[in-house]
Amino acid sequence: MWFRLRAHESTEHSKCPLSPRARNRRVSRWRNRTMKPRMCGSTLCMFLVSAWLAMFGYSGLAGAAQDRSAREAGERPQKPSVVYPTRPVRIIVPQTPGSSVDFFARVVAERLNEHWGVPVVVDNRPGAGGALSMELASNATADGYTLTLTTEGALAIIPHLHRNVRYDPLKDFMPVTRVASAPYVLIVNPSVPARSVKDLIALAKAKPGEINFASGGNGSGTHLSGELFKLMARINIVHVPYKGASLGMTDVMTGQVQMMFTGVPTALAQVRAGRLRALAVTTTTRVEVLPDVPPVVESGLEGYAVSPWWGVLAPTGTPGGVIKALYGDLAKVLKHDALKRHFAAQGAEPIGDTPAQFARVLKDEYEKWGQVVKDAGVRILQ
Repeated sequence: MWFRLRAHESTEHSKCPLSPRARNRRVSRWRNRTMKPRMCGSTLCMFLVSAWLAMFGYSGLAGAAQDRSAREAGERPQKPSVVYPTRPVRIIVPQTPGSSVDFFARVVAERLNEHWGVPVVVDNRPGAGGALSMELASNATADGYTLTLTTEGALAIIPHLHRNVRYDPLKDFMPVTRVASAPYVLIVNPSVPARSVKDLIALAKAKPGEINFASGGNGSGTHLSGELFKLMARINIVHVPYKGASLGMTDVMTGQVQMMFTGVPTALAQVRAGRLRALAVTTTTRVEVLPDVPPVVESGLEGYAVSPWWGVLAPTGTPGGVIKALYGDLAKVLKHDALKRHFAAQGAEPIGDTPAQFARVLKDEYEKWGQVVKDAGVRILQ
C-alpha cells in the first residue's frame, strides 16, 4: 500500500492543489493511523508462531508460545491444580479395632483430619487374613475417597496362600506411601536354655523336631518369619498356629510352646516384666524401646531381616494428581512430632517413602514371601 501510494503520488498528486510539504504531512498521518501495530514485534511474532505450531499439531510448543505471549501482555498463565479432598475420605483396614494396623490407621486419620479439615473415617473390614478388605478396596471408585491402609501380609503373603484371592496387589492398587515399619521380636520362655540366637539354633539342631514356635495364625507374618528363620538356620522346628498373636504369646509364657516371633508392642510389657526373654529383633538395627536386644543378624544368623510395614494404597485408576496430593499431605503428617511419639511407643518408625519407592518395595516383598511359601511348603489355604 505504501509503495502504491508513492507511485500514485508521482502522477495524480502532481495535479493536487496542495503544496508538496502539505501532501507529505497528510500521507504521513494516514499511514500512521492505518498501519500502527497493535502488538509489540516479539508478541506478534510469538502469536504467529503459536498459530502455525497449533495448525500442524505441535500443541505443546504452541502452548509455550502462548504462555510467553501472555506474559509479555502482562497476564499470568493459569496452572491446573487438583483440589483434594473436598468431602470425607474412607480408609479401609484389614483387621479389628485395637490391632496394630488399626492403631496406625487411626493415628494417621486423626492427623489428616486436622490437616484437611474434612472427616477421615477408618472402616474395619477383617477376614481371610486381610483378603476381604483388599478385595473391597480394589473394587472401590478410583477417585481418592476410598483408600486402604493395610499390612505387608495382606499384600505380599496372603495372595500366595489363598487359591481364590480376588485381587492382584501389583495390578489393582496404586501405592501412595508406607506409613510405618516395626520389627518383630524373637521371644522364648525364660526356661529355654538359650541366651542368643546362636544358642537357640544350636539347641534346635541338638533336638530336631522338639522345639515348637507359635504364630498368630497360619500364613500370618509371624508364621512366615518363623519359616524363614527355619529355612535360613537349617533347623527343624514345629509350627503351632493360634487365632491371634496374644494367644500364642500366652502359651509361650506358660511353657506350652518354646518360642515365637511377634510384634514388639505385643510382647513389650511381658519382656520388661521378665515373663518372656527377648533374644533378638528382626530388623537390621536395634529399636529404641528394646535397646539391649540385638538384631538377629548380630546374634547368630547372617542375612536374616524382616521388617513388617503398613502402607496406604488407592485403587488403580486414581488420578495421578490425587495420588501426588495425597502423598504430599501424608509426608507432612508423618513428620509431626506427636505422631512420631505415638509410633515410637509401639516400637515403630514413620517412613513416608515415595509412591515409586513403595512400588519397588511391594514388588520385592511379594517375590520374597512367595519364594518362602514355596520353599517352606506352606499349605495353601482355601
